[in-house]
Amino acid sequence: MSIPEPEAVTRSLLNLFEIREVQGPERTFEGASLPQPGGHVFGGQMMAQALIAMARTVPEGRRVHSTYATFLEPARANEPLHFTVRTLRDGGSFSSRAVDVTQRGNLVLIVNGSFQERQEGVHHADQVASESSPDSLPSTRDELGQVNHPLAQFMAHQRPVDIRSATGSLYFTPDPEKRAEQAVWMRALTPTGTSDALTHEAFLTYASDYTPFEPTIRRQGLTWLTPGLRVATLNHSMWFHSEVNVDEWLLYVQRSPAATGGRSLSVGQIYTREGKLVATVNQEGMFRIRTEVKDSDHPAL
Repeated sequence: MSIPEPEAVTRSLLNLFEIREVQGPERTFEGASLPQPGGHVFGGQMMAQALIAMARTVPEGRRVHSTYATFLEPARANEPLHFTVRTLRDGGSFSSRAVDVTQRGNLVLIVNGSFQERQEGVHHADQVASESSPDSLPSTRDELGQVNHPLAQFMAHQRPVDIRSATGSLYFTPDPEKRAEQAVWMRALTPTGTSDALTHEAFLTYASDYTPFEPTIRRQGLTWLTPGLRVATLNHSMWFHSEVNVDEWLLYVQRSPAATGGRSLSVGQIYTREGKLVATVNQEGMFRIRTEVKDSDHPAL
């Protein structure tokens, strides 16, 4: 497999944000997908494109402040996605939208979003101080770049987000302390080259979907290579508190307060390098470990 230039990897995601509107009785947009191991579409990609579709239909000056996504079935990367936006309400300062994401007529994802004009009001936000520096931590490319496995090579060289674990990665070794909380630094693999707010919000939406299962993996003393591990996102919520810049390092602090019945819940806060809270993320997912594992089964890495 040839190794793409990092700038090309970042650009490949930005190109996907350029969804096109198709003619019809409803506000519908069409988007392509990045190829993924196994052929499925990455959930963060669909949520990011759905956010862009909704944002294109709201009055000028209104910015996203919350989204809620429900995943219904996997989508295939070799088929176009269609995003049909429904206007739920346009109020004096808030707009509500819903988007149905379909593929070949099948409903694969529903996303609700709320947008607001920028307004003055009461203000407070949590602060966090981190003892780690992303510059001193290994990247995914550093950790997996020499692993001779197609999935490891994909993660090392074709992810448009630079992710560095401040609490130790879970690719090969479990957390000996089985900690309930973890933190990862993340930013765009290379600069996006734009100051467009929606692009940065969509990029953060995409990036937020990479690591929510890790607090459960960590707390259970597992790794991404645990035989029989199977995970899938069920729902994903985001709240945007202030301006986002994915060209700068962001600290994603996560924990899993509960896992039960084959499901796990993850709660995360995203901070700037200076410690300012910019977004909050909740995700519930299917989390199972198959007791009978065939030799042909691939790990969930």
